[in-house]
Amino acid sequence: MTLTMAPLEPPSPPPSTMNSDQQVNLLELAAASLASTILASRPIRTLSTTSRVKSDGSPVTDADGAAQRIICDLLRKVSSKIRIVGEETLQEVESGSKSIDQRFWQGVNPRKRRKGIQEKAKEEEVLFQNIFNELCQRRKKMKEAMEGVSSPTNLLLIEEEVAANRISVFIDPLDGTSAYTKGNYTCVTTLVGIIVDNCPVFGVIGQPFGGEGIIESEYECAAVYGGTLIGGAFSVGGMELKRSIMWKNAKVPICSKKLDEEKVIDDDDVATSSSMRRKAIISKSRAGGVVQKCINALASRGLLHRELIHITGAGYKTMCLLLGTHGESLWFFPKPGTSLWDIAAADALLRVMGGKLSDKFGRDMDYSKEWMDAENMDGIVACSDSALHAECIKLYREEGWDDV
Repeated sequence: MTLTMAPLEPPSPPPSTMNSDQQVNLLELAAASLASTILASRPIRTLSTTSRVKSDGSPVTDADGAAQRIICDLLRKVSSKIRIVGEETLQEVESGSKSIDQRFWQGVNPRKRRKGIQEKAKEEEVLFQNIFNELCQRRKKMKEAMEGVSSPTNLLLIEEEVAANRISVFIDPLDGTSAYTKGNYTCVTTLVGIIVDNCPVFGVIGQPFGGEGIIESEYECAAVYGGTLIGGAFSVGGMELKRSIMWKNAKVPICSKKLDEEKVIDDDDVATSSSMRRKAIISKSRAGGVVQKCINALASRGLLHRELIHITGAGYKTMCLLLGTHGESLWFFPKPGTSLWDIAAADALLRVMGGKLSDKFGRDMDYSKEWMDAENMDGIVACSDSALHAECIKLYREEGWDDV
């Protein structure tokens, strides 16, 4: 893995000298969330996919716990005072940690082990530094482009430093575990969402095994990230996502020109965004009942194509909404079945590119809930277009459908 990027001035601090616990630099926290997602892809790719059943009946593997430990450890280096809500319990994290130790260090003499740990720490520091620089450049470019420009609140950059007690981070270390255990790696994702004052400001969606539609980089896994912290949605080591650019072109053309004068939206991009090319996504097993009724009603009004796209995994659904490769535009699921760690990253990313995520009544999600109450009992409605989201919510209210 080659990690090179032009340094910013003044030099940014390494993880060992990060801010005090009381004030947190959000760019450092965002860099830690993205860097740790990349690092967490390693145990996901290398540990056994053998699963066991959790108390709620869902499958879990050692890779789930190992990935969550890696993410939490790096986040805690930024601040030990922030609130972290991860899907996996301490027991699962400890089991995953044990698997990592057995795989990488069993039988290694103490001297070599110490050297190996030091090398990994150095690699982590370099990765963090390069990611941090990338985020700083994104924010600086957006801030310069926004000077003197009236813009939607979605693009207003949040303050860079905030008190630790205002921050929550939601983590799903391995979304799509069931598919993962069956060898279906396409829909496996890692999700990290940063919340400030109950508002998502930065999200990361990583694909440990790579993904369609994401520009390849020299990092070892594919990932998209973004939010109001940096004013857009991007692929790691790559460019801004097409839908993010298109929305800025439509809403703030002066800002878009300042950001990238060479970028032009061609006719195919415009056609792809038209209403009859927009399609709904849902898990195949949950495509009937109220979901099908809503899709049919939206299609009859000319707002959506009748064809459903069946996709597994909350994170992969979000990735498809962000990229829109096949016209994916709406994820309508007005029932329990997802949790806050499934949608926090999606919420942050959709906000900054003209989309919207809410419960089935159109209300913002409540990220103040604790782990035990994190299930989204009133479902979720996620859309790449806030206008289509509004139509969907309006239709649901008017029809009064039962959630079956």
